[in-house]
Amino acid sequence: MKNFWTKFIKTIKKLPLGLIGCLLFIAICAVSLGVISKNTSVSEGGSFLSAEFRGEYKIDDGEWKTISKGEHISATSGDVTLRGKFIFTTPDGEFYKDNVSGFTLNFYCNHISVALHLGEGKVLFDAENPRIGVDACGALWSSFTFPQMADGIVEIVISNPHKHGNESAIDQFLEKVRTETPTLLTKTLAKENDGFRYIGFSFVAIALGVFILTVVAFIAKLRIAHLLWVIGFWIFFTGGVYILDVVDVFLWNEHAPFNTTALCLCQMLSNFFLALFATRCLSGKRKEITSWVQVGFGSITMLLAVLAARKVVRIFDILFYWHIAYAAIVAVLIGFGIREILSAGKGVRVVLASSLVSMLCILGDYFGARLALWDGLYLSKAVFIAMLVVAVSFGIYTIILNYKMSIRTKEMEEELKNTSIAIMISQIQPHFLYNSLNSIAELCVVDPKRAEKATINFSRYLRGNMGALNERKTIEFEDELHHLSHYIELEKLRYGDDLQFEYDIQATDFTLPALTVQPLVENAVNHGIRYHKAKGKVKISSFSDEDNDYVTIEDDGVGFDPEAPMSDGRKHVGIENVKHRLAVMCGGSIEIKSERGTGTLVTIRIPKEK
Repeated sequence: MKNFWTKFIKTIKKLPLGLIGCLLFIAICAVSLGVISKNTSVSEGGSFLSAEFRGEYKIDDGEWKTISKGEHISATSGDVTLRGKFIFTTPDGEFYKDNVSGFTLNFYCNHISVALHLGEGKVLFDAENPRIGVDACGALWSSFTFPQMADGIVEIVISNPHKHGNESAIDQFLEKVRTETPTLLTKTLAKENDGFRYIGFSFVAIALGVFILTVVAFIAKLRIAHLLWVIGFWIFFTGGVYILDVVDVFLWNEHAPFNTTALCLCQMLSNFFLALFATRCLSGKRKEITSWVQVGFGSITMLLAVLAARKVVRIFDILFYWHIAYAAIVAVLIGFGIREILSAGKGVRVVLASSLVSMLCILGDYFGARLALWDGLYLSKAVFIAMLVVAVSFGIYTIILNYKMSIRTKEMEEELKNTSIAIMISQIQPHFLYNSLNSIAELCVVDPKRAEKATINFSRYLRGNMGALNERKTIEFEDELHHLSHYIELEKLRYGDDLQFEYDIQATDFTLPALTVQPLVENAVNHGIRYHKAKGKVKISSFSDEDNDYVTIEDDGVGFDPEAPMSDGRKHVGIENVKHRLAVMCGGSIEIKSERGTGTLVTIRIPKEK
């Protein structure tokens, strides 16, 4: 057992920190779902006649107003009292009856408390009323069979227990009165919403496929793996939204708090992973800053879920505060995303733009419902299908591209291995060896201590060059500078004060192939300073920006035409070898600018890991 836990901990440590944090996030939401979902509520159903309520209404103790068809009645301004009759019409619109006596009606109660007054009596038929259970929270159908009444006039008092509840709940209550038997209503509603359920289950199946691809990508060490698991969770929880957010009917049970909690958590998690996906599409400082904002956003979501589980606030009520926080992170993502779109590649531009549009639609749906402009997730669902196609296509394309690149990398590594001898020969020029040995020999007579130091530098220089033959990984830039220092000390023996070296090192936290800088500095000395009549200077600099690390080698020598072949009669394979190793080992490149009589500037660019 001890060995099992040891292996388990080692495996967990190998996982990306972001993945661990998101798994913890999901676990907390799952625990909250279990804790919140305690009470059950019964969902029933309806007949063939149409029923319409006609009469008047008032909010709290305000004035009575006539109910007009299509008029919006606020569900968040206070208790609403309805007084009037139910009018029944046939399917072709003809009047049938205006007395509800003996009829069974089904009422849609979307997170509201409904009290039906019949004479001196009062009937509660919803799960939101504190008398029934303070933990209950949901949208459900409730049926009621009316007793015999002389005039058919009824009074209904509707209360909204949520501070930031459904603004359109009264409109839905009046528009969705059904006359079917409860059993028939359940079947009818199920058929109406099966399409959305099937779509949702399809998304869950796609998500499972993406998770399998993620495992394969991690095993193959493809960079896309760090994006695939985010896409998988996003599709999975969006599928949950499609399954649970079906009008007027529950998933597989009639447990209102469970279904409400599951829907709210799926909405939050789906939107969280969409924002995380957009964050992963950014680069450099923009990605770093937004990642920290995302951590804060995830922490807020977990805190709200815990508060809901501990009954400090209902899960339905935290959506308002959560969407305020979500609007803040969307604003940050749009600000950084627009800048990223202007500089990113075509694939990233399309995916990132789609993500930003989707997040705006999510906010539009929520605040549109808050203002009673429309109900449901119309914008989000319409855009999600297109966004899913884009994301999955991008993932598949990137996997194929990564696979091709990995094959090409192996081929190039083999080529690099086969040319290692040529690299050594090109980097250790015979004239440099002869001159260094002659200088050391002279020092042995005039200055034995300097001769000793020069011999050590010469030994370390050779060891560094020979070691590069077997180096298959990049090395720290500081190590390259250390090797360069041995070469510079040997050149100083030859040129003395006629050759000056200057450093401007602003960045060191990066790696590059061994023997990258030294041969370029050697080229600057041999082809720039060597033919200079006056004193010469070589400057080595390093710096970084959001996307790349740079090393520059600049000399004030004679300069040359980079497009023209060298006229000294020798094969110059050193720079080509450096270019080749930079491209294979770290995706880097070299740019050479030179002007005759002015000097030469060589710039090494090394992309940062993303």
